[in-house]
Amino acid sequence: MERTRGRRAMLGLLDRAAQLTEGETPCAEPLAREAMLRTTALAATLLFAHGQTTERTVAAAERLGRAFGVTVRVLPYWGELTVVLDGEPISQIVPAKPLGVDMSRVLAVTTVIDQVCSGSLAVKAAQSALGAAGRLPPASTPRFTLFAAIGAASLGVIFGTLDAASLLLIAGSAAIGALVRRWFSGFSHNPLIQPLCAAFIAGIVAAVASRFQLPVATALVAFCPCMVLVPGPHILNGAIDLARTRIALGIARLAYAGVIVLLICAGGLFGFMAVGANLSIAGSSRPYPWPST
Repeated sequence: MERTRGRRAMLGLLDRAAQLTEGETPCAEPLAREAMLRTTALAATLLFAHGQTTERTVAAAERLGRAFGVTVRVLPYWGELTVVLDGEPISQIVPAKPLGVDMSRVLAVTTVIDQVCSGSLAVKAAQSALGAAGRLPPASTPRFTLFAAIGAASLGVIFGTLDAASLLLIAGSAAIGALVRRWFSGFSHNPLIQPLCAAFIAGIVAAVASRFQLPVATALVAFCPCMVLVPGPHILNGAIDLARTRIALGIARLAYAGVIVLLICAGGLFGFMAVGANLSIAGSSRPYPWPST
């Protein structure tokens, strides 16, 4: 009798354990898939928000999903990314606006994805590594200022000015604009006010040089620091999206870049108006007749 009771008790315990296991297994798998989905969405968001092209963002996220053992699809829109698991009723919508350009963070995120895909980084450590990559500090202020000045002066040389006074004014104007942009980024996340203020400074510097009749190329002193502000990556990414028939996203990117260019022009003109100077207009170009047919 005791043996029979013991067997019955043992069978009951085994049945209970089997029921618990059956009840927990279906829940554990969706939780693991949701964690993989969050990690993949984080990688895609960091790439998308910091200047990576849409096509490479989608390809990197899909490659990371395959490394996790799942198949994901990334649907990019202006303002959000939707990451979907194929064949599963699981998806995640994350806010993401492609407003910034930070190639150091893009490189760091891409490195983490490569490490996960090659097996040198554990899957469980991927999310923390991606978070660390997204928190990388931007370029230091002295470096940012120096390269802005060098870039503007180089544009002055490309467009034909070689006198030291003009190049010094161009570099100084761009350096002051870079400092102002970095200062504004410390307390304002508005991406439009920075190029407006930097272009305003460039207009003031060129207008002062014109008022005092300094022997400099006034037009280049005004334009070269402003040309450094032109959002080239956004224009290129928008054009690439249009070429890949992502029409809505491409138009949104180009519209954002167009607003920045408009504010750059307005800032330069406001700088001239504040000083009360006029931008000298170059003479008309020499006409060339069309070849006769």
